[in-house]
Amino acid sequence: MQIRLSDFGFSCHLEPGEKLRELCGTPGYLAPEILKCSMDETHPGYGKEVDLWACGVILFTLLAGSPPFWHRRQILMLRMIMEGQYQFSSPEWDDRSNTVKDLIAKLLQVDPNARLTAEQALQHPFFERCKGSQPWNLTPRQRFRVAVWTILAAGRVALSSHRLRPLTKNALLRDPYALRPVRRLIDNCAFRLYGHWVKKGEQQNRAALFQHQPPRPFPIIATDLEGDSSAITEDEVTLVRS
Repeated sequence: MQIRLSDFGFSCHLEPGEKLRELCGTPGYLAPEILKCSMDETHPGYGKEVDLWACGVILFTLLAGSPPFWHRRQILMLRMIMEGQYQFSSPEWDDRSNTVKDLIAKLLQVDPNARLTAEQALQHPFFERCKGSQPWNLTPRQRFRVAVWTILAAGRVALSSHRLRPLTKNALLRDPYALRPVRRLIDNCAFRLYGHWVKKGEQQNRAALFQHQPPRPFPIIATDLEGDSSAITEDEVTLVRS
């Protein structure tokens, strides 16, 4: 198996003792010292410890299916990161071992000096079970079956994103325009029924399609020979002409 890592747009090599001060990266993965450095000009900067914080966020997300720090308002999410507010809530963490929880807790330390280094993280008991494992001795037939199942799984994952989700009656009645296929169907039916109301040409008025009140008659000022003026409506003009 060969693994390729990509997307290192903001990455760089650090010399021993070198610090950075730039604010860059995905907000949910930013370490507290990165945020503090952007707000305090006297902050000494941040180093490789921020990578271990990001590893803790990734490990939490892989095991729980959701990030440890998230809020609809980004300012509150950043405050949660600054204070290290996260929890192993149920039911996602009910069947997770205390060993992996301990590793995540030591990676998500707000104080970078108390955070695990890369060498210390690899020596954690969580990785002990990975040491000394024998490589798989698969026959060509078994390798072929593994490749077939991998391709089938990748195809299902790709198709699942394009598959329509089941639509309930309550969701349709609550907000029909939130669903693109339903919105497109409603618009097409509306234009088929009331398309003849829409003005065509250079002065096209689509608002007339949804207009449910007739325009109010505007008054016409009529002036007689003696200078006396009176207001008459279009309906009166029609009666006079007829």
